[in-house]
Amino acid sequence: MKKSIAVNIIFNVSYKLLNILFPMVTSVYLARVLGPLYIGKVSYAQNILSYFIVVASLGIPTYGMREIARVAGEKKQENRLFTELFLLSAISTILCSIVFTSMIFLIGRFKSEIELYLCVGLSLYMNIFNIDWYFAGNEEYAYITVRSAIIKLLSLVGIFTLVKTQSDYVIYAFITSVATTGNYLFNVFSLRKRIKLKFQKINVKRHLKSVLILLLTLLATDLYNQIDVTMLGIWCTDEVVGYYSNGIKIIRIINSVTTAISATIIPRMCIYHKDNKNAEFEKLFRNTFNIICIIILPAAVSLAIMSKEIAVFFWGEVFLPTASILLILSPILIVIGISYLTGSIILTATNNERCLMYATAFGAITNVCLNVLLINNMGMNGAAIASVASELVVFVIHFHFSKSYVKINMDRANIISIVIALSAMVLTLQVNKILFSTYFFRIVFDIILGGMSYFIFLYWLGNTTMRNLINTIKPKR
Repeated sequence: MKKSIAVNIIFNVSYKLLNILFPMVTSVYLARVLGPLYIGKVSYAQNILSYFIVVASLGIPTYGMREIARVAGEKKQENRLFTELFLLSAISTILCSIVFTSMIFLIGRFKSEIELYLCVGLSLYMNIFNIDWYFAGNEEYAYITVRSAIIKLLSLVGIFTLVKTQSDYVIYAFITSVATTGNYLFNVFSLRKRIKLKFQKINVKRHLKSVLILLLTLLATDLYNQIDVTMLGIWCTDEVVGYYSNGIKIIRIINSVTTAISATIIPRMCIYHKDNKNAEFEKLFRNTFNIICIIILPAAVSLAIMSKEIAVFFWGEVFLPTASILLILSPILIVIGISYLTGSIILTATNNERCLMYATAFGAITNVCLNVLLINNMGMNGAAIASVASELVVFVIHFHFSKSYVKINMDRANIISIVIALSAMVLTLQVNKILFSTYFFRIVFDIILGGMSYFIFLYWLGNTTMRNLINTIKPKR
């Protein structure tokens, strides 16, 4: 039985938020305990690890979710498919683990922090059990969310209990890895009665072309998402990495909402495309696009206006340089929100992984070139500018390839309602700057009053997306 898309969205958004909010909540505490230097050390180690995680995963998290969705309910095919993808993941994880471990024992910079890199490497060593793609393909978002919430809560207790001084930064890195790998152990336990590994008549080769294309795509994506931190770590100081990494965390929190909404519809979009249900395909895209727009536009505008307040309130005066990062990166929320839907969702659902690879490759090249040009002259601000520019390149290419499947159009009345609602929100935020001198009260009332003014105006002006959302969640009589 198909699960409600609205319910799936709620659970998947909650799950993505947990994955980002956990480091965000802890960063408020850790900024005051560890400071920019040691936060920068851990962030840089996690940055280096991310390249190995992407290669070890082989694009299977995306590919596996799509393929599982297509064979859902057909147990023999599901067992066979799972076995083939699990074997691929196991082989790649073992090889990447060997390379990563050799690197940190042989290269001086990493060897000097061997305990730190071994702790963050736990996520790589356990990646073989990263089978969330199976549950997502079966739309088991409730299980994924509840499981993650339990692990995150335990990890949060661990950080507040065990991380007390700057010398505890390795413990912090270890607990963060445990927060990831704990999910994998839950997966193994939950999967025992659902899947039987079948090694007879398996054909691993049939997946290689698609997963390798997705791997190249994800590598390029990871490159332009992570290369800024990598280059900052090489050319600047660990403190600069700390300032920049905290700014990126805020961006990822907001992006996680829009990408989670989009990611939730992948299984259903794959089915619609497979069954040639073009009308349903376009309708689901249009509804999702409208929801994303009314979320990301106020998020980007408010982040730009509140950048200083957010940086100082969350991390203290010492992290004031992070405010410029938030301001520069604020437009990226709009770009990624739409680009992810038109690219990663539409092109994946329609078997156009190659187009995704082209987009991300050009984005990565743009990012690397601009980072080389800008970081030496502008430091972390140059890295932020390079990130925005590369995401724009990716969006343009995504839009070019996806326009043959879907059309981006918004009702004129809805556009006007959003513009007026945004204007009311901006006015509210500016008034709050005058009325409240402390950052705490300013942020609280910005969120409450700014959000209320935006959504009230949307509803009052008859924005159809807003009214449909309210009608969806309103209790039926």
